[in-house]
Amino acid sequence: MKYSTYNIIQYLWLMNMNQCKVCKIQERITFCGIPFYTRGKNEKTGEERKTLLGGLWHERRLGKSKKVCVCGLQVYSRNRRRKKVLGIILKRYDYEGRWLRELAQKVGEEYDDVYLLRHNMGETYVELICMEERVRGHGSKRPLVVARERRYEELCQMMLPGWIKVRYIPLEQGDIHDIFCEKGREYREIMIEAEGHRFFCSTPRIAQHMVKLRKKDPHVNFYSYICESVGAKAGESVPRLQTKKEVEEQAMALMQREGLKEGKYVVLLPEAVSTQMLPETFWRGLEGKITTKRGYKTYVNWTIGNNVGVPVGVLVEVSRRAAGVITLGSGVAIVLAREVRHMDIIYTSLKSKEAKYKADMVMNLYSVRHIPGVDMQSINEYDSEKIGHRALAAQVVANLLNTMK
Repeated sequence: MKYSTYNIIQYLWLMNMNQCKVCKIQERITFCGIPFYTRGKNEKTGEERKTLLGGLWHERRLGKSKKVCVCGLQVYSRNRRRKKVLGIILKRYDYEGRWLRELAQKVGEEYDDVYLLRHNMGETYVELICMEERVRGHGSKRPLVVARERRYEELCQMMLPGWIKVRYIPLEQGDIHDIFCEKGREYREIMIEAEGHRFFCSTPRIAQHMVKLRKKDPHVNFYSYICESVGAKAGESVPRLQTKKEVEEQAMALMQREGLKEGKYVVLLPEAVSTQMLPETFWRGLEGKITTKRGYKTYVNWTIGNNVGVPVGVLVEVSRRAAGVITLGSGVAIVLAREVRHMDIIYTSLKSKEAKYKADMVMNLYSVRHIPGVDMQSINEYDSEKIGHRALAAQVVANLLNTMK
């Protein structure tokens, strides 16, 4: 079969644009129906893409990073670490040194050791459980925990003793990964001495490494693994979250505003950072079943789009007062496991393309049953891939209503 130049250019254009399905086309120039130039942007990540002659020339740009491909071959790339042409490094940048100097300036001279929170909510929760033992083990006199997002700062304030100080310093998770990934040590805590400080960061690639270990030891799980990686005892008891009075007042104000009476509503948490989400129709169906079968109200914590979820502390207090919580298997589920009356946790596959783990593996590794002191009599866990959505919703609601008798 023979292909015309038009067919080839059109194919290359479609191939390049399909590589990033979430790119929104901002500009397009065509000639005789052939896409000559396109420019698009991924609104979620901010990555910009440009194509010329249907993809014969293709450029991707994100912040200071840039890649240029010609006929599918990468001819130029630049990031914060280096500049390359045809695979040859032309220039190296002192990215690590500059990053640490800038961070040290923000930290100041008041602290000796700095502990960076690298991970998402669930792993961070376990890391904070271990933090006091970890800090004492390193002999830190004036420790500072750096939270890269406000929600992690909130979690620190609910979990850490007052002598361990916490500060919110906005940092890119990818930058932390790049700096603290020393070969040969990347599955254990990493320490870098620079600018008069010791910077500590916990192990990267937790999920990937746990699956490797699980082939030899089926008891490997996220709680024991993180504790071991930072040198803490996995068997220690877990403290309850401590919220401030103003946080409780905010929670009560939200309940009053939403018409929620203690013990007469159910909290739905339909979102997760690391795992696949279920369709919105599934959660709307749950809402309908809960309200019609028992007359309970629901509170859904949506954060996507124009919606803004409540602060972590407020969500904890609202969930504590609920008849039950229905949630995806997520970091928030881990945080709430010891705080609520009843919880149904639905596990889905990981989003990560690198770690292609199905729902059953996610549940085996990240089940809240691994956390000391969790009452599994009040918690149900579900593998979403072993049952259809309609049957799953019916089972979740039946288990929830059974606890309300």
